[in-house]
Amino acid sequence: SSGINAEYGSSPGAREALEQLKELILTSFGNKETEYRGYEKYGPLPSVVLDNKSSFVIQALIKVLTKSELESLYTEHFKPVVVPLSLHPVGNYTVQTLLEHAPTRNIAEELVTQVVEILEDLLAESATGVVVAAIKACHHHSLPCDVVVELRKAFHLPETDSSQFFRCLMSMTTYDVLLEKMEATKKPTQSGKPRRDRFEATLTGSLLLQALFSLGKIAELEEGVCGLSEDHIVYLCTNPQSSHAIQAFLTSLTIPDSTKHRFIKTAVYVMDKLAVTAPGSHIVEAAWRSADMDIKSSIAQVLVEKEQAVKDSKYGAIIWRNCHLKQFKTGGVKAVEDSERRKKRKVDQFLDL
Repeated sequence: SSGINAEYGSSPGAREALEQLKELILTSFGNKETEYRGYEKYGPLPSVVLDNKSSFVIQALIKVLTKSELESLYTEHFKPVVVPLSLHPVGNYTVQTLLEHAPTRNIAEELVTQVVEILEDLLAESATGVVVAAIKACHHHSLPCDVVVELRKAFHLPETDSSQFFRCLMSMTTYDVLLEKMEATKKPTQSGKPRRDRFEATLTGSLLLQALFSLGKIAELEEGVCGLSEDHIVYLCTNPQSSHAIQAFLTSLTIPDSTKHRFIKTAVYVMDKLAVTAPGSHIVEAAWRSADMDIKSSIAQVLVEKEQAVKDSKYGAIIWRNCHLKQFKTGGVKAVEDSERRKKRKVDQFLDL
């Protein structure tokens, strides 16, 4: 679509061809609106958006239509079927594109309102992309509908308790079921040993949290993230799925450093375990960039104490270099500051070339 966009604005021939393509596709909407076989529960939908191949063309078309054209296409063909289309395994990608490129604030609000009404169904169908697109649309258009509040309702969280919201999202488990599982861990095993409180992570939950963190939606989640135990931090930060959510939290430009520091001060004690894994090493670097010098000194101390294990790992060796641990070992935190300052000066000189 980016190629089409470039040609559309510069080449008369391409512009004419695109206009013909647009007319052909738009005509197909009027002629081919039929019930899609095998997906009767979705009702009558434009078949052109349900096919794996042709749906990509529709998504590209949405990106290059003028505001008036897109508004007309939405009103005539998409508005009546947003709900079933959102639940369709292929059609939901078109809804995501509509949310991303909504031509007006009113249309964005209409789309988000319909998505919110079926939020639990979308989560059950793993149509996370539609929910993420709705969250971003709310933020972009400053809509009154708060998807975070609706997510709380979908997971049955009481208004008085936000401590488990992060865990409910990450595990895609409702509040009441989560409490039952947590209560079950308090019962000892048959051998009398205590059960471990295992934290569950899902790709769907991680994607939702990445979207929320990237937009700074932390108020409802802060208690859950910053209250994680060391065991849970190790699990989440070394899990290839959940680690991306933690990394999004640490690298978000809209989450205050003070909030990140609350998390890092607990994570410090397990940095040596994170540094030697592929997902965990990214968390260590993200935490290092977000930390102040006091916290960096604590991180460095933990890693230096496990020097051999860290350096023996290919991921740990990268951490050793990027976090200036050689300098810390010989000159302390002052040497790290000097090394980082020199590195920044070289980068700035390179960018000025």
